[in-house]
Parts: sequence; structure tokens; C-alpha cells
Amino acid sequence: MLQIARVFPGAPNDEAGLCFLLHKEQLLVAYASQGNIILLKAPTLEVHRVLAFFEAYPGFTELDTRICAIAADSDYGLIAAAVGTQVACWVPSSGEVWKVHSTLNVSLPIRSLHHQAGRLMVASDEMVSVWEQKDEGGIVVWSKVWEDKTESAPLVARLSETGAALAYAYKDSKTVHIIDTRKDTKQILPHPRPIASLAWRRPTAGNRSSLTLYTVTCDSTVRIWQPVLDAPHDLRLWGTIDSDSFFADERAIHVRWLDRSVRPEEGEALHEDIFFAVDPKGRISLRTVSNIERRPPTLLAVHASQEMPKAHTITPDNSTAVIPIPSPSDTLVMFLSQRPLQALSVTLSSYLDGIKDDSQPLPPYVTEPFGVQHSETIRGLHLRGDGRAFVTQADKEIILWDATSSAPHSVARWELQCELAAIVHEGVLVYTGEDLVLLAKDGSQRRVQTPERPILRFLYSGMYLLALTNTHCFEIDRNTLEILGEAPLPDDEASIRVPIFGHNREILDVSEAGELTFWRYADGNFRKLGGLATGIQGVSMAACSVDRRSALVKFDGTEYHLSIWNSRLSEFSSGLEFECTFSEEILSLRWTFGTSDGLAVCFKTHVVIMWPERMTYFDTTPSWASWLHVSVDKFSPLALRGASFLGDGSLVVTAGNQVIAFNPTLLDPPPSEPSNILALLISRIGPLPDWHPQVVLQCLLWNKVDRVKQVVERLAKVVLQEEATAESVQSGLLHINDEPYDDDYDESQKTSAFRSTQRHSALFNSDTTDMDEGDEWKFSRPLIAKLLKVLDERPLPALTINEEEHLEALIETTLEIDEQRRALDANGIRYLISIRSFYILNRKSKESPNVFEQEPVIEARSRIRYRDMVWAYHSDTQELLLQGCSQACNNKMTWDEARALGIFLWITSTDVLKEQMEVVARNEYMAGEERDPERCSLYYFALGKIRLVHGLWKQAAWHHEQSMMLRFLANDFDVPRWKTAAMKNAYALLGKKRYQYAAAFFLLAGALTDAVNVCVKQLNDIQLAIAIARVYEQNDDGPVLRDLLLKTVIPIAFAQDNRWLGSWAFWMLHKRDLAVRIIMTPLTDVAKTLDVPIGAFGRPNYDDPSLAMLFSQLKAKTLQAAQGTSEIAPQTEFNFVLQIARVFCRMGCHILALDLVRSWSFDRPTAPTPVSQSAVEDGYDMDTTPPPPMRRSSFFSLTGRRRSSVVIDVNLKSLPETRAPSPKLPTVAEDVPEVVEAPKPRRTGIGSLMKSAKQDTKVPEFDMDAFF
Repeated sequence: MLQIARVFPGAPNDEAGLCFLLHKEQLLVAYASQGNIILLKAPTLEVHRVLAFFEAYPGFTELDTRICAIAADSDYGLIAAAVGTQVACWVPSSGEVWKVHSTLNVSLPIRSLHHQAGRLMVASDEMVSVWEQKDEGGIVVWSKVWEDKTESAPLVARLSETGAALAYAYKDSKTVHIIDTRKDTKQILPHPRPIASLAWRRPTAGNRSSLTLYTVTCDSTVRIWQPVLDAPHDLRLWGTIDSDSFFADERAIHVRWLDRSVRPEEGEALHEDIFFAVDPKGRISLRTVSNIERRPPTLLAVHASQEMPKAHTITPDNSTAVIPIPSPSDTLVMFLSQRPLQALSVTLSSYLDGIKDDSQPLPPYVTEPFGVQHSETIRGLHLRGDGRAFVTQADKEIILWDATSSAPHSVARWELQCELAAIVHEGVLVYTGEDLVLLAKDGSQRRVQTPERPILRFLYSGMYLLALTNTHCFEIDRNTLEILGEAPLPDDEASIRVPIFGHNREILDVSEAGELTFWRYADGNFRKLGGLATGIQGVSMAACSVDRRSALVKFDGTEYHLSIWNSRLSEFSSGLEFECTFSEEILSLRWTFGTSDGLAVCFKTHVVIMWPERMTYFDTTPSWASWLHVSVDKFSPLALRGASFLGDGSLVVTAGNQVIAFNPTLLDPPPSEPSNILALLISRIGPLPDWHPQVVLQCLLWNKVDRVKQVVERLAKVVLQEEATAESVQSGLLHINDEPYDDDYDESQKTSAFRSTQRHSALFNSDTTDMDEGDEWKFSRPLIAKLLKVLDERPLPALTINEEEHLEALIETTLEIDEQRRALDANGIRYLISIRSFYILNRKSKESPNVFEQEPVIEARSRIRYRDMVWAYHSDTQELLLQGCSQACNNKMTWDEARALGIFLWITSTDVLKEQMEVVARNEYMAGEERDPERCSLYYFALGKIRLVHGLWKQAAWHHEQSMMLRFLANDFDVPRWKTAAMKNAYALLGKKRYQYAAAFFLLAGALTDAVNVCVKQLNDIQLAIAIARVYEQNDDGPVLRDLLLKTVIPIAFAQDNRWLGSWAFWMLHKRDLAVRIIMTPLTDVAKTLDVPIGAFGRPNYDDPSLAMLFSQLKAKTLQAAQGTSEIAPQTEFNFVLQIARVFCRMGCHILALDLVRSWSFDRPTAPTPVSQSAVEDGYDMDTTPPPPMRRSSFFSLTGRRRSSVVIDVNLKSLPETRAPSPKLPTVAEDVPEVVEAPKPRRTGIGSLMKSAKQDTKVPEFDMDAFF
């Protein structure tokens, strides 16, 4: 939640006045604004609570409700408000909550209210009545105890302390009416001047029944009325204080008295009654009256005190009230003005009886005034282009706000009805629907030059203002307000046209069909910047950020659909970043200023602040997240009207006629993270430190082991330092990357089995530094053991528990890599990392939820991703991987564990595959207390070991099917009769939903295809189908396996847009050109080359940086793969690398993105070698046309480095007709090879490639440029 900077409540309803009450030792000021009661804390005037009239009467709305009278009673803790003929009452509930207490309906419109001693006085135009509350079965009801007709609505009416006496006076009347409501007697008090105000004096605790009345006439004369001894209910005049007693040189003053009704004990402590006068100059004078409590009050004495210095804006016209403030040390009083709403708090004892002991009175404390406020519901919120000022717009009100300080403040207010508003140099320029009017800051208004067409929107453009109509754009000078020129709008059919946030002259057009078009206005014309087809029809709201991210809202009649689109388009990005639905109406969309791209989505009850989510390698998190929910329901029930970010990141929200400003500071920021919302946003989407597990993981995946070792060493130096504290560790982590890394670190390890690291340059090529500070900080097992122990005891700041465990696992993995560099290859390391993360995540998902709300809930996964299985499939160290998997399963690998690790997808050796299938079968049989042959039958039947299963059934005496299975398995299933019997049993088992056992009987009958279909359709286990097909057919070229891959696996890969699964399947089918092309070619294009129909295509997803690694590894691994690489346009590869770099940035690995675009090598097309005449004579129909510039003609510089070997997997004599055949070249002697000149110094012929081929194959040399 954000901190509230300040709440600007609505302007007071003048007719309702002010009232006060004490709540939990806190003085509250209550006033009515529109249809709400605003409760403010004294003396700071901080908003305590907003009470809406519609809470008591749901039929009322904030738009058509205006409270005309309010009353408050501290003794009963009750607040009452009236609208028309209805009265609503509230009382405090638990905490800071207020609840509706009761309601009352009267016959005439109400003009004033007053509550005292459980009685409610209601004054109407022709009637004054008194009501008492009664409890009837837990329901509070009001009953009338007295009423009387009146000449008109009383100007003021008040009940006495006991509620028995009522005093009221009419407007311009010189008499005060005193009525005893219990005895129904009346007294009239005459005055020489019209009555201005009156109030009953609250007696002290020992004299509650005493009646004392203050009256003030229009000449600011105060009169004190009290009864005599023999007539306790008959009031007489006992004293007078005229205006000359306050100021000898000023008579236009406003006189008030210290209100004892709120804090009577303060008055008792003073032993005197205090009266205050305010003159037009703002001076405040005090007079005290003593002996009022004496009977008879014959010794009333008026004492003069000193004047208070002017440090406020309180004037006689402000409806000033004076209230004592609870204070443990001294007597404080507060002067409260109504327009503008401001409080002046003073230490009263400093001004009584003159100055004592030569000490100066304490200076008064003045609250910052609210300034001008809205009296009507705010309907519009318009920001200046830099976010440093804004305008709020009501039906007939416009207020300009300055937002350059910590909290905004109002600058000027104008009463004018308008449709649009924009901030200019002199004030605010508004469009009334007919004219452009300049509202100057000094309050003046003047009409300026107006376009002939109706204006629909204003856009800021530096020193100029763009006024958009439905067809044209007018450029207006913001200083002179002259129209400088006009230009036609580019798209007349745009349904929505909004400015691009932060860009002065750029707009976004949204068509009815959902097509986005970006335009820039310059030199009197619009230039198209780009476009995007979203396919969303009927967009109702749009907003565009500085980075041209577009947020769109569509309402389908039941839900609101929000989608976020990125304008950076390529064949690898459709532009859609995020989409979600809301049941609540979306009122507004606002982006943050700058490039942080935070989005505020305003609803009626709250504001959701969204920003991009950092991607992770293992978690499938959404690309955007709702990080903050900002609401005002703790103090206001009003519906929000709009929300917008300001230039400094603060948030402004409008609700009713109120403006709420939030600081860009979090109340409860995450541990070790910034409290500023913009800084937090940048930290969440910005670069991660090198020691973060995300960066460490990617460095390991991209073969930067030496970089990781240096990072771990530096991390150990920070964490393992003596007398390390949380502050020192935090400081050390911030400076861990200050020194450059050593590119020649541990040169002796460069020739290890992990030598593929030589193909990638280090992240930095800066000058190296000597990091050797002793062997104790060298990367070694003792150092890692110490580091892991300390990390267990003191986790690093800013890391979640999940990230902490991943970091420790990656450090340990790096140690194993370092110790086994000659045994494990790069792909094997990637697989090892993936299975470790898999077990960590699954273990965390089973534990109790963590206490950190910021850490997402971890969901268990049933298997590793196909991506990780592909790494193991292309690894040359599968024996070590299989050993590691067995150890992870405690050497008891069952099928569930084998499926989770993808064992039967990545093992390439048929013999190892069969051995592992037997291991799984044995462990399935041994699992559980009972040895059930049914559990392992499928696996043993795939291995062809029927007799072994028969022997297992002999030991299953407990099984009710033992005798039947023993008889059945004793037969020869090579005989057609028993094959048929096995098929019948299989179908019977299908009917009983014993699917795995049915698949086993299909294998017993030799029906491998049926067994595979059961695994796919009934068991939904593709891995099981692949496993039994590979084992049963004992090779990877069997017809059932190929049919399964082509008709089942590949369509699934296309439907899920799983390019890893598709690449693996094509590689298994020996379609290795497609295995490479599927990595970055649209699936629809790949599907055109297949012989099987593809029913569905998943949404393209290239948010995996390892795709680039797979492509660089496979694109020249075999001739067939290189052939597929050549069919990918260079521009496509260029866009693909940029896409992966953006993914790295979204993961927080910006340095890896930089390294990727810096070190990636692109193939350079070369001209084809001229065809010799002899080749034509030999019958080769050579295509001599140069290849188009977007096609590769050579694959020898695929990585910019020499490959050690290329596998020949293409039949060179049977190339497709779409490629030119290779010419026959003269046969040469082996000891005198013929050198064929190439058009470039670098050799591109097949000869150099053949010398390094893995297989010993001899073919005639030919010109490779004719291969394509």
C-alpha cells in the first residue's frame, strides 16, 4: 500500500456548518460536503473518515445528494445528517469504523439539526420538533416528544445541556425564543439588533442544571443570560461585551466563545469563560469573563488579555469556531475557519492574564490550508505533459493543481462548464463546446481563437498544444494561444485516438477492428511510425506508454478484457505481452512517466498498479503482475472516479469531489528493497546482480563457468569476512562487480571436456586484474563448504527462500562441474542443473507456505521440461547422466520417476535403453509391500521377457488371478490362436478400464500399434508410448515409432508451440533440417513440408533464451541440419537474436543480452562457384542464378569458428529436385589432391568438411555452392 500524502476533501456545504465531537481522546471536526460527512482530526485536519449518506439510504447517489444540516454529540458519540426530509445517524464501531445507527423520516424539508442528551432537534420551514431514541428489540427508533409550529425556518436552534430547553431565533429577528419542551412553556428574549448566533453554555460537573445562554447580535455584541434564584427557568440579562472591548479601531468583527461542549474539563481548568474576536485584518483578541458560575452572578467581571499575532488566513467571514484540544501538558485551543478550511492551534495559557515572567507566548501552529476545493463530483483529471501539474474538472468547476512539491496543492479555481481542459503558460485553456477560453491564474477569463470544428482532445507538444478534431489537427502556441496551422488527421476511421504518453507529438489510433497505428506530427504533417494488428474488435479504452506499450480494454457485455501490447514486432513476437479479465468496470488507464512502464488500472473500489514481471528460466510466470492494490476504503466509501501517475511517481486518485494524493513510497516495502515505487519497479525489472541465482544459472547454461567461479569467489569474500554484519554484507554485495573479471581465469582448465566455452567470448574484454589474494579465496571444496554453511545460517538479502536454495544448489553444481570437467559435457551440465532445480521446486511445493507475501506460490511439476530432455539427448555423456538420475531416485527408479526425468526420450543407445527398461520393470515389481506382477508386465512384455513374467506370477500366490495367468502365459504367443486370445483379453481389460494391463496384453499379442494407442489415448502418457515402441522395435527407425512421432508427437508439439519437442521429434525422424528450422521458423511454414495434417497451432512463444543455444549447436552439426539452416533468412536470424536478447533483459540478465548481440556470428552469403563446362556435359542441370540475398549459400561460418566435425547424414546422389545437383569433378589421386579455387580466401568446398567428418565416408568432391 502506498503512503497517503494528503487527502483534499470536498468543499464544505455552507448551509450545514461545522460541528465537533470527541472520539477516543481525539477531537474530530465534522462538516458536510456534497452528500458526505467529512471527519477531520484536530488540529492537523487529517481525514479520519468519510461518511456517505447513501450508506444509510442506498437509493441516494453521490451525484444528486447534498447534506443540508449536521449535528454531533460527544457524550453519545453520535453524528446526524439530513438530506431533504431524511435523517441518518452514525456511531463509532470497532477500530476506526463507523456504522449506521438509525434513520428518521419527517414530513417537511429539514433546515437544521441538534443532538443533546439523547434528544434530536429537527428544524424545518414550518415546524420545530424534538425526538427521542428508543431501543425496540435491538433496533433504534425515534419517537416524537415535542413539536411546535414556527413562522419560518430558524436561523439557529440549540438544545440545552439536559435537552429540556430549546432556544432558537429567526433570520433578521431581534428576539430569541426559549421553550421548555417538558413543561411546554415559552419565553422571549428581546435584543436591540438582529440575532447572529446563540449557544447554551455547558455547566461544570457540579452544576449541570444551570442554564446560561450566550447570544450575539449583528453588531458583534455578546450578551450573557442566566436565571435568577427564585425563577430557575426564567432567563435574565446579566452581562454584555460589546465590540469596542475587543478592538477600539474595528467594529466589523466576528465574535466566538470557547466551546465547552466538546471538552468541558478544559474550561474548568481555566475557571473563566473566554471570548474571541477576529477582525478583517486577521487579528485575534481575547476577553475573559469570571464568576459566571456564582449565584447570583452579580459579580461578573470582564478582563482584557492580549492580542495574538497574525499567522493565518482566518477572517470574520470564515465561520470561525473555537474548540479546546485534548492536551496532557497545556491548554490548547483551535481556531477553525470554514472557507478555506484551515486550523490555527494556540497555547491559550500564554495569552491569559498578560505575559508572565517576561516570557513570550508560544507561537501558534497553523495547518496548511486545503485551498480551493470541489463542491461537485469530479468528472475529469487532465495532466500536463511533464506530470508536474494537473487539472480536475467537475460539471461547473475547474481547479488547477501544482504537483512540483511532495504533495500537490491547488493554485486556482474557476466556475465554468467545459468539455476539455489543458494547462498552458498563463493558466488553463478550456473548450466549452463552442469556444476556447483562457482561464488565467488571476481569476480572469478571455476568449481566444477557436477552430471551426469541434475539438475532441488536447495533446501537449513542447511549446505548442495540439487540438484534435474528428478530421484535423490544429497547432496552438501555448504562450500566445494563436492557431499556427492545421493538418488533416491520417486516419478518419479511428474509433479511439489517444496521445502516446511522454511523447509530445505522437498519437495512437485504434480502429474498430483493433488495428493500432502510431503517428508523429511534424512540420504540419503526420508520419506513420508503425502499426500492429491485435484482432480485438470493439476496443473501448486505450492508453499508450513512452515505450509505445499499448493497454487496451474491451467489454464483451459481462467482463472487461485488458490486454497489453508491445509495438516491437517481428516474426518472433506477436506484440501481445499480457491479457486478463475483470468483472469490475475499468474506469481509466494511466502509465507512469519515464521508461519504467507501470500501469495504473482504476476501478470503482481500488486501483491496481501493474508492471512487467521478471521472467525466470523454470517458472512459467505471467509477463505482467499486479503488484499493488491502492484503495481508500479504510476512510472513504466513495467510488473512485479516476487515477493517474504524476511526474515523480506519486499517484493521484479522485473519488466524488475529493482528491487523494499518494506518495511514491510503500508503507511496508519488501525486505532489503527500495521503498519508492519507481525504484522498486526498476529493481524488479532491471539488471540483476551477478551473484543472483538467475544470472548464475544462465552463465552456467551458456558455458561461462569461469565467470561463475569468479563470482562465487567474490561472494565468499563478502560473506565470509570476519565480523560480517548485515550492513557490511549488503554494502559488499552492491560493490561485488566494481572490479573487472579476469577473462584468462584458470587457463589450465580451458582444454577440459567443457572446451565448448572457447566458442563464446567472456562477457567483458576489459583489462584483467590479479584476483589472487591467497589460496584461501580460490574456488575449491573447502571454500564452497564454508560459503554454503554461512548461507544456510544467514541468507542473502533480497532473495526469497526459493532463490536462496537455488543459489546454493548452483554453487554446489559449479563445484561438481569444476571437479569433473573432463567427464561431463556442456549439455550434460544443463541437464544436471535442470533436474536439481526440478527436485528443489517440488520439495518447496510440499513444504508449508513461506511467510513472505512477495514470494509466489510454488506448484509441483510432474516432470522436467522437454527442453531439459533435449539437452540430455544431445549430450555425449549420457552414462554419467543416467548414473546421476539413478542416484537421485535412490537407485530405485520407477516409471513415474523415469517419466519425470525423460529417461526414455533422451537415451540414444538401444542397449542402454533396454537395460534401463528392465531396471524400471524390476523396481515397479519391487515397489510396495506386495509383489504384483501386473505392475511390471507392460515393461517386461516390451522387452519380450514373457517367461520372466510367468515366473513372477508363480510367486504371487496372494493374487486372485494367479492360476488364470499361469495357464495363459504358459502358451506360445507366436501361434495365431494365442495371439488372438491375447487381443481379446486386451479388449476386455479396456472395457474394465485397466488400461496399462490392456496395453501389456496388446504387446503379448504382438499388436504394438494398439498398445501405443492405449498409452496415448487412454493413459495420456506419450513418454510411455515412445518407450515401449523404442524398446519393442529395438531401434529408432521402426514403423510404429515413426508413425507415433509423425502423427502424434509432432501435432502435439505444434498445438502447444513446443519447439523443443518438435525439434527432438524431427531429429529422431532424421528430418534434421526441420529440426533446425522449427526453432525459429513459423510452425505454419514447417507444417507445409509435412505429409500429415496439423490440426491446431499454438500461440508463438520465443521467450526461451536456450532456443538460441540449441540453434547455434544444431545448425551445422550435420549436413542435413546445415541444409535446414540455409533455408532460414539472415534477417530472420537477426530478429531471432534480438528477440532472445530482449528475453535476457526481461530475465534481468542484461549483461548476457549484451554478450549475445556482441558475440553472435551470422552467416555471410557468398557468390556461387561458376559451373564448369564439363559438369554441364556430364548431365548436371546447374542453376547458375545467384541465390537471393535473404538466403544463405554457405554454412561453413555458421558460428564464426571452425567446427571440429560435421556428420554426413545426406544422400548426396539423391538430393531433392528443388536443389541444384552437385557436378561431377575429375577423380584425382589421393596423394595429390586437386585444389579448387574459391571466390573467397576462405574455403567453402566439401573437401575441407569431409576431412573432419565423424564417419569414414568417401564421396566425389563437388562444388558446394551448387548444393542449394
